[in-house]
Amino acid sequence: MKSQSKHKQNPDQKSKSQEDKHSYLKDLLKTSRAIKRVLEPLNPRQSFISELAKRLDSNVDHARDTMQNIERRKQKIKWAAIGAGVGVYCLSMSIVFIKLITWLLKRRSNEISDT
Repeated sequence: MKSQSKHKQNPDQKSKSQEDKHSYLKDLLKTSRAIKRVLEPLNPRQSFISELAKRLDSNVDHARDTMQNIERRKQKIKWAAIGAGVGVYCLSMSIVFIKLITWLLKRRSNEISDT
């Protein structure tokens, strides 16, 4: 029985920890409201806005160029792999065709020599 009582938490302790959290959050909200009242919204200079817009546009252009270069490389690799596959296929079909012709010619020459 004693072991069970050790593991149970006192209801007073729970409510005190919840109160501490609640007061902590209240303090944070008060602080944030006070800061919001004191700080005034800033209106940036037009030169800053235009410079920032230029930089963002150039970054977008740079990112677009980079993505296009990556896509071109992927396309080159894809077509090189397709070309290599077609080359290997043609080579193997040529070998099979040559073997078939030589086999047919040997068979034909054997038939002619038998007669």
